[in-house]
Amino acid sequence: MKAVFWVVLGTCWTGIIDFNRQESGVRSQESGARSQEPGARSSRARLNVILNEVKNLTRYLKSEIRDLNFKSEKITSFVHMNFNDLFHFLEELQQNNNKEWMDANRKWYKSLRNDFIAWLDDLDMTMAQLHDDYYPTPGKKGINRINNNLMFHPNKPIYKDHFGAGLDKAPNSADFYIEIGLKHCLLAGGRWRPDSKTLRSIRDAIDYNGEELQKILDKPSFKKMFGGLYKDEKLVSSPKGFSNDHPHIELLRNKTFAVEYGLTKKDVLSNDFKEKIVEVYKEMLPFRQYLNQAVTV
Repeated sequence: MKAVFWVVLGTCWTGIIDFNRQESGVRSQESGARSQEPGARSSRARLNVILNEVKNLTRYLKSEIRDLNFKSEKITSFVHMNFNDLFHFLEELQQNNNKEWMDANRKWYKSLRNDFIAWLDDLDMTMAQLHDDYYPTPGKKGINRINNNLMFHPNKPIYKDHFGAGLDKAPNSADFYIEIGLKHCLLAGGRWRPDSKTLRSIRDAIDYNGEELQKILDKPSFKKMFGGLYKDEKLVSSPKGFSNDHPHIELLRNKTFAVEYGLTKKDVLSNDFKEKIVEVYKEMLPFRQYLNQAVTV
């Protein structure tokens, strides 16, 4: 399909080149401006037809290619990320978790950070083909700071033990989170302890059509991959405004609406790591879309 795309696009490009030659010929004629206008208008009309065909063809073939990639078991990656080096850096950092060591090794950190951003950009381009509503997220915007927030967590070390990033990161949405670290490697998504307004919107959505969310959670492949919602604090009684005998009371009691897929170091270092990310992303997508719809209604 991709080969057909480039062949047809090349044919259209040839037509554009022919137009340019004709346009140059029209302009070089010495018959006067008035006599040039009909030829120029005709040439421009042909160009508009060609460009419209290119746009329509590109739109169609992008859809076809997206469908092929969606079903494909092999995802092409154009960027190599040395995750072994990343793990090595994190090990050294945790043994020397101080500013002096980081300053002495900042060149190493910046090199890894830039490589990780480039890898995220490549992954972002791949996932953008999976569905039309994907929100492009450049690696620089998706990547998290490696510094811990000591203002709110003064007992934590200065630096984190992982690299993390969020993709498909539309404003006020449940993004897709990637974490590569020493203690945890994971893929996650959803809403981690959202603010009261967002939590109320999610609960209102469950009150309205909680069976839809339950259907997503009960899907065998979803349960196999995630096991269910992330285990976090829950209300003992019913939330304000909802009765204890509500058909979806167990869902309503949740304070966090998120799922997580654990990875091993072996998974991260494998050649099909990107395919695994895409697989998890696709399985998680209906769940995230439900939550995003809940807060936009």
